[in-house]
Amino acid sequence: MHKLLGIGLHAEIAERIAKMLCGAGHTAVGLAVSDDPGSDTEFVRLLRSDSWDGVMIGSVLTNGEHRHWCERLINLVREAAPQAKIVFPNSPEDILPSISRVLG
Repeated sequence: MHKLLGIGLHAEIAERIAKMLCGAGHTAVGLAVSDDPGSDTEFVRLLRSDSWDGVMIGSVLTNGEHRHWCERLINLVREAAPQAKIVFPNSPEDILPSISRVLG
């Protein structure tokens, strides 16, 4: 199984997804992020705290409204956790298939 960090806009959704992933046998942490330097600092701290197999970025963050922010988050992953693959699920139902597609 995989060690995953999932990020999104809402803490309750991030926590629910992390629980679902743990129930599926993965090690998972969910983090709600916001578009500010303090959130970036916490995200980087968490990225560096472990050796993540994958980082999931919620679909709300990948849409047009948040594109520049999403690009910054992707670059933070590449810098702080270069071994981690990036997973982009399209919906809650797509999370496990996305993990399988990207991480095997």
